Amino acid sequence: KHSSAEKRHVLDAQRAGRADWLGVAANNGITRSMAYRIVDTGRVDDLPRGGARAGSVKVAQEVKERVESYLNDNCTYTLETLRSMLIVDEGIQRGRGRAKKGKRATAVLPPSKDANLQVQCTVNSERGVVLYRLERGSIRMEQNAAFIDDIYRTVKASAFFRENYEGKKVVVVLDNAPAHRQTEERVAPHDDLVLLRLAPYSPMCNPIEGCFSVLKARIKEHLALDREAICDRSNMTDVDGNLVTIKKRTMRFLERAAHASIKHITPTIVTKMELHARDAVNAAELMQDMVY
Repeated sequence: KHSSAEKRHVLDAQRAGRADWLGVAANNGITRSMAYRIVDTGRVDDLPRGGARAGSVKVAQEVKERVESYLNDNCTYTLETLRSMLIVDEGIQRGRGRAKKGKRATAVLPPSKDANLQVQCTVNSERGVVLYRLERGSIRMEQNAAFIDDIYRTVKASAFFRENYEGKKVVVVLDNAPAHRQTEERVAPHDDLVLLRLAPYSPMCNPIEGCFSVLKARIKEHLALDREAICDRSNMTDVDGNLVTIKKRTMRFLERAAHASIKHITPTIVTKMELHARDAVNAAELMQDMVY
């Protein structure tokens, strides 16, 4: 390893226009290639090595202080809540995670035994969300058929459809969910309505699957910010002063999060998901594997 003074001799000799500057390098034990590198870079001091680099620091000190201030304000915040708060306040997202060897990176929890919130939704690349509906509990076949009838009426009544797709057919894509059974028999027939049913186990061909993933992620973020209000049991009444159960109160928070998050299914998101579905369909036509 050569000192900065030795490198400085070579650099000064070259900049002074001396013809023997390579000889100066040789006298200082510096190779020809290294001498040219010193001249090209103009640097005689070594670059800093080791220690934490600004580009690779996972958590800066100011972020740690911000997390501590959150916990000082409310010690009931979970890691997921803190993560969402950092995203909102600092624009920070965690890009790495870890798990013990042989363990799953996420905890697998048992499914809920209570009624879930079901989202019926139809999307279009031009409008984003065309129509959606929230249902508590399971969706029956007659409810699904009624929703498709509403889709048809909504699309036909749309000024955008009349201006751009007059004379075209309304195509509704269905998968093989239990509620989609007997849809063809239950929906009112129309000459310009096509029910396109996908083959079993082909979610990669349905653009709405990716849209639902976006919606679920947004709902989780919304609920994380509402965690303190959800856990607050001091007020268990509705706007009319009637007592409500914990289950019903939690469901209302979930419905509010769903209504607030549905706007994130934008035409851009739908277009991206349609492109993914197009690639999957093209792969199937070429007898290639479809990736979900």
